[in-house]
Amino acid sequence: MAEVTKQAYKVKETILGDPNFVNFNLEEILSDKNIEEIFNKINLNSCSDVGDLNIPAHPETIYLTVVDKDLNSVSIINSVCYVFGSGITTNKSGILLHNRGTNFRVENGHPNCIAGLKRPLHTIIPGMLINKNNKATLSYGVMGGQYQPVGQVHVLNNMIDFGMGPQEALSFPRAFHFNNIYKLEKTVDKEILHGLKEIGHNVEYFDGTHGGGQAIKINRSEGDLLGGSDPRKDGYAKGY
Repeated sequence: MAEVTKQAYKVKETILGDPNFVNFNLEEILSDKNIEEIFNKINLNSCSDVGDLNIPAHPETIYLTVVDKDLNSVSIINSVCYVFGSGITTNKSGILLHNRGTNFRVENGHPNCIAGLKRPLHTIIPGMLINKNNKATLSYGVMGGQYQPVGQVHVLNNMIDFGMGPQEALSFPRAFHFNNIYKLEKTVDKEILHGLKEIGHNVEYFDGTHGGGQAIKINRSEGDLLGGSDPRKDGYAKGY
């Protein structure tokens, strides 16, 4: 997972930007040929080097999901970026304005370099799985700034590949490779940490936790709903 994260974030930080300002070929990025080239850089017994990406980090995101009696699903994520965002509210509604412009880069030539009328890269990613009939089977999301896309994958990995339910998948220990440090939550076994060090990862325990999420699994054949809420955040799963 750390090696995949490195390669994915290298693409994100060196190629992607507002398409009105940056030329990139999304079909080429997602092509089988390109994916295979990236895949071939990954080895379970060694560490790849993607250089110093110096990715900006930011907190303060919330997520919620609702599924009604007819199995209509809503997956929503919201963020003002830093605490109280920009610190500016609208005069009539009192809505707090975000300061997500802080995600811009100041390096000239960087695809996410700040510019007028340009949209910054962000991490707002509500999630939903659908079946072949285009019906939702899982409405979920993971908060946590730059961890969000990795967290989304962690939850799916736990549920699809390891057969966990929503609550176990959300509660399971996490690790996140970010800016050349592989940060493990302290619930990860020490043997795993030492094993990763032996391979060559720059790994350390993290005082905090990675992200937080909510999920509702939808059993469409029976109409059952199974919810889970991440213990790392305030929140709970409720049926009514």
